[in-house]
Amino acid sequence: MELTAGHDGRLVADVIAELACHYGKPFTLTLTGAAGGEFVAGDGSGEQVTIDAIELCRMLSGRPPADARPRTGLLATEVPF
Repeated sequence: MELTAGHDGRLVADVIAELACHYGKPFTLTLTGAAGGEFVAGDGSGEQVTIDAIELCRMLSGRPPADARPRTGLLATEVPF
């Protein structure tokens, strides 16, 4: 699968906006990969997470993480897709 910032990055940004509503706390999220970017919710003083954009979307949809990363805090929030 070939990702682009213009297409896939826009979809990921929409998912992060939904995540911010569901999570309800400030955070700074740095997403790596072609669909990534930096996202700040609230004043950004809360949790700080760096993760691959596609891996984050997999986790937010309820799929198990590809690595052994624990699903806590921001990463434990599910977003309906």
